Amino acid sequence: LFKQHSLQKVNNSNIPAMPKVDRLMATNFNECITALQATGQPVAAPSEAVIPWCNATWDSVLCWPAIPANTSFTLPCPPLKGLDTTKTVTKYCHNSGQWVGQTEDDFSNPSGWTNYYTCMLIDWEVIEKAQSIARGARNLEFVGLALSFVGLITAIIIFSVFRRLRVFRNQVHLQLMLAILLTVVIRLVLYVDQIFTQRIDTIKPGQVGTTINSMNYLCEAFYVALEYGKTVAFAWMFIEGFYLHNIVVVTVFEGEPKMLKYIIAGWGIPMIHVSVWLIVVIVKNAYRKTNRCLGNYYLEPEFWIMDGVRLSELLVLPKKIFVLSYFNF
Repeated sequence: LFKQHSLQKVNNSNIPAMPKVDRLMATNFNECITALQATGQPVAAPSEAVIPWCNATWDSVLCWPAIPANTSFTLPCPPLKGLDTTKTVTKYCHNSGQWVGQTEDDFSNPSGWTNYYTCMLIDWEVIEKAQSIARGARNLEFVGLALSFVGLITAIIIFSVFRRLRVFRNQVHLQLMLAILLTVVIRLVLYVDQIFTQRIDTIKPGQVGTTINSMNYLCEAFYVALEYGKTVAFAWMFIEGFYLHNIVVVTVFEGEPKMLKYIIAGWGIPMIHVSVWLIVVIVKNAYRKTNRCLGNYYLEPEFWIMDGVRLSELLVLPKKIFVLSYFNF
């Protein structure tokens, strides 16, 4: 969309100097012709012309004079909202004597195409660079998730196969790894699905096919499962600290605790948090239509129902353990 045409720009001495842009703004074609004539701009090819010319045209904003084939004409950007008047916009005349459209072989519109994107206050080069960085970061994240998947699977197998490692503290580690593995798998599935969705949409615009991204309820279920997995991972981080606290302070002379209680706490309590958040989201979306797949749910204030719990799990208990360690308990 933003690719510059490769037609050669040629200065033509038959074309008068460029007038002020406000004098070439019109509301209809007839007004446009009048404005061009008033400023001394050609509206058609001169009688002595030996090559094709593009006739004068109006693109609904600016008036463009007639120019020879294989040349271009540049005007300052019009003083409209959102446009930078210090920039310029250029229109191209093909060597066949037709105004060029969005591509060099597009002549579907007799008036051609005026790329007003070059006039916008937004710096599109900066946006394209930011998008390129974002794509690179996404690729890097994908590689990191794939490596995490391999590492987690390897660690889980080791902790499960060797009996010598089946002690309580390693079982707690194992539950944390399972929770992280859940989030990694869901993220990988969603990223791969997004890639397929984009490719299908590129081949057949508007027809995304049967993908997770195109099936609303399935897509929402995946994102709810993702948030559940993240909450479970935070819960097991908390339980790791809680278990360490109990070993140091409470149960130093007692036997190993029951794993079932920890499993219920690590996998069951997060389900309550996610359920409360999901109910709030469903009720809220009943009164406000969401575009697709819960929308940008992580930017909504109700997301603190889960984020608040996660932050407290990370901050409260580690601080307590640090204090206990400081006083040599």
